[in-house]
Amino acid sequence: MAATSHADIETALSSDVIHTAPHRIYRSLRDSEPVYRSAVAGGWLVTSYDLVEEVLTDPTRFSSAGAEVEFIGRLDPGTAESTRTLRRHFATSQLNTSDPPDHTRIRRAFGRAFLNRSVARYAEAITTAADEILDDKCPAGDAMDVVGDYAEPLPVRVISDIIGVPASHRARIPVVTMHQRHFFGSVVPNESHATQFDATLGEWHGLLADWIDRRRREPADDVMSRAAEVVDSGAITLDEAAATLLHFIIAGNGTTTA
Repeated sequence: MAATSHADIETALSSDVIHTAPHRIYRSLRDSEPVYRSAVAGGWLVTSYDLVEEVLTDPTRFSSAGAEVEFIGRLDPGTAESTRTLRRHFATSQLNTSDPPDHTRIRRAFGRAFLNRSVARYAEAITTAADEILDDKCPAGDAMDVVGDYAEPLPVRVISDIIGVPASHRARIPVVTMHQRHFFGSVVPNESHATQFDATLGEWHGLLADWIDRRRREPADDVMSRAAEVVDSGAITLDEAAATLLHFIIAGNGTTTA
């Protein structure tokens, strides 16, 4: 039975139902209140395609900045104090959490790495990676788990190569991806997920700073080298570079696997 009353919706949003049966809740909202103010979520929910498109394509009325920081700010004071990396990361301008002119500045800094001619170069590498993973996981045409054996490792390998993440750290990419999904996947911030994600973010910021510094001395044909260039030019800060690279890494594997 679909949730119809405000009480039903608020109860669902604050429970595991939002994870186990989200489409029932979204359908109810689309049918009854496609623009809905939720006390549990602490904000507005829009659930129809047209409304979502309107919100996402009009930064003058609907900002991309501040939502994550506001969500983090709902943690209890003790957890908030012990998860400063989490707050700093999402307070830093990056493509998905900023509006023009910061969004424009950061997009321009990295745009050259994602031009059509640049992306076209990745096609052969992606095909090679796909073939090698299939040969490794299914050498004689045996059964395989298409998600665990193929859909997860392929985008991890591809985004690692594009960004410039060493092969030795590929296994850590799904970890940070899941930690972000766990933390922001709840309507109400979870303290243990915040602590877990904060620690992983600290690890990645340290790694990315080291790799960017290495690319200054040993540039390569990857996005990490582009990051080193634009940081040194003053176009973006080191924190902005690290946050944006991590956004590329998480978005580049998590969405494709899902």
